[in-house]
Amino acid sequence: MITPKQPLTDMQKRVTLRAQPVAPGHGQASSSSRSKGQPIVCGRASPTPAIPPPAPPPEAPNSLVSPAPANKRGPHSADLRKARFSNTLGMYYITKCLKRPGELTTLQCDEICEAFQYYRGTGAWYLHAFVVMPDHWHALFNLGQVYSLSVLLNQLARRASYPSRARSETIPWQSEFHDHKVRSGESAIGIVRYIHDNPVRKGLAQFPEDWPWCSAHPQFAQKLDRHVCGHERWEE
Repeated sequence: MITPKQPLTDMQKRVTLRAQPVAPGHGQASSSSRSKGQPIVCGRASPTPAIPPPAPPPEAPNSLVSPAPANKRGPHSADLRKARFSNTLGMYYITKCLKRPGELTTLQCDEICEAFQYYRGTGAWYLHAFVVMPDHWHALFNLGQVYSLSVLLNQLARRASYPSRARSETIPWQSEFHDHKVRSGESAIGIVRYIHDNPVRKGLAQFPEDWPWCSAHPQFAQKLDRHVCGHERWEE
């Protein structure tokens, strides 16, 4: 027996309309032009949602102590260099340090000053100013024609350390040094003043000439080589 058709409800009408094919060319995408896997909503091809970029990895928690750059080594040893190009007769300002927590004895300070004078006598350098501090020394000089800069600094450290080794003592030198090449025509008096003021700044002496291991001390008045440079290098 044939059941008479019942009138469609509103819901059935909507489902029927959605199921009807939509002709292309009327703002609808044809079935052949749809991308595979695209969801269909109300007869239209939905655009594929953009994939968000991956989230950046979480940052590591802040450390209490920030890591130091590779070329930093702490006080008295920053920017140290090895085997710098040597300029014969060029003027250099040098800093040579001890490894921490090394500290020179008064006898070792005397022996470093003696090594300075020894290499003056060989013509390896022309010494203009120096100071020996408990954990480093400074010197301003013109390089002679005997050694390169690096070799001269190694020879100085070796000769200054020899008496200590004979007493079964050591001077823990850093293998590197800091150097500044003083430009031609540049006044050196500011560097001399800085070198001489080291003991005063550290509270070790009231005046530079009071420090026994400083070229400002009267005992070294006739043991310097400033005459090899023009007088303009020692003027303001």
